[in-house]
Order: sequence, then structure tokens, then C-alpha cells
Amino acid sequence: MYSTGGLPVLIMVCHFQQYETSHMISAQSNHETARQTLNELLAAAPGVLGIKDFAEKLAICLMEDIVREAMMSVYRSQPTCDQY
Repeated sequence: MYSTGGLPVLIMVCHFQQYETSHMISAQSNHETARQTLNELLAAAPGVLGIKDFAEKLAICLMEDIVREAMMSVYRSQPTCDQY
């Protein structure tokens, strides 16, 4: 994390954490937004050989849990390394 004097950075981090917990909630509107965003991102991906499906799963995998839960409540959390 970059430091700009310590305290302002800490205040900003606390604000972001409070915002995430209060506003990043699972909702149908968030799911629809996520679906359209993924469709836009994957528009150029070819559908042959399952490349588009793989790219979609990869994009979902790269999301943090709180984002995935808020935007796509139908997807379960990703497995951790100790589950293998």
C-alpha cells in the first residue's frame, strides 16, 4: 500500500471497508449489471472449444468474494488451495 502520510490512508481504507459492507449486497439489479458487463467483456471471445465459457469462469474466479456475492449471488465461492 502506498503511504501519503499514514493517517489519511488509514481513514480512506476504513471508509472503503465500511462502504463495501453496507452497499455491496446481493441484489437482482447487481446480478443483471454483472451479467451485462460479463457479456460485454466476453463479446470478442470465440465460443468454439468452450473458450468463452472458460473466460467467463476465469473472470468470475478473479473477483473478490464480496464482489462476486454482491453482483452474482448465484455463483458459489471459489475453492481455496487447502481444498485440493
